[in-house]
Amino acid sequence: MVRSKAITAATCIAAVAALCAAFACGGTPTSASATINEPPFSGTLGIAGEAAVPFNVSKQGTVSITVTAFNPQSTIALGVGLGQLTTSGCLLSVQQTVTVNEPVSFTGIPAGTYCAAIFDIGYVTENNTFTLAISHS
Repeated sequence: MVRSKAITAATCIAAVAALCAAFACGGTPTSASATINEPPFSGTLGIAGEAAVPFNVSKQGTVSITVTAFNPQSTIALGVGLGQLTTSGCLLSVQQTVTVNEPVSFTGIPAGTYCAAIFDIGYVTENNTFTLAISHS
């Protein structure tokens, strides 16, 4: 009888240890590669226009930006970039040419406050509504 209690106690201890490992004893699962999705950023972009939105990155990693909608000119190339806010706007440190639904990723981005931007690279001929998806991990 003593032996079965010892097995039960050992089983309970193992189960608690497994739960603590899975939930870091804090009640919520943890993940080294958790991706944070910022709220979608929408607006209007005209000829030679640009628009930017600020966001915070809590740890060094990768920032991804995707133009998920651009209408009515949904097939043209656009510029997207990542930078830091200044008194005169979003000062881009990296940028790339993309089309709608073509994600671009910038790696090795340290924790900090950044801005994601969308801008005309010469193909916008009228006002277009846009949506940007921004994520970081």
